Amino acid sequence: MLYMPTWTLPELQAVRNFVADREHMPLTQDDISERFYEFGGIFRHVFSPKLETIRDAQKRAIEDLDPKTCSLDEIDRGQR
Repeated sequence: MLYMPTWTLPELQAVRNFVADREHMPLTQDDISERFYEFGGIFRHVFSPKLETIRDAQKRAIEDLDPKTCSLDEIDRGQR
């Protein structure tokens, strides 16, 4: 599976006007900063108009985490 690298805050802020105009989303630099610190540099999350959906999914994923079935050794080896 191919994943794109996350964006940096300056990169997200640099494209903010283009994306905001194109998607009709009035986002300020502060909005981008807040979303960056909440979601990291994941572009689709930072510029999503459906923040509650993303927040709900993150909350469910955290609640569903079971430390008994997850070990750092498996994560380090890329296994699950």
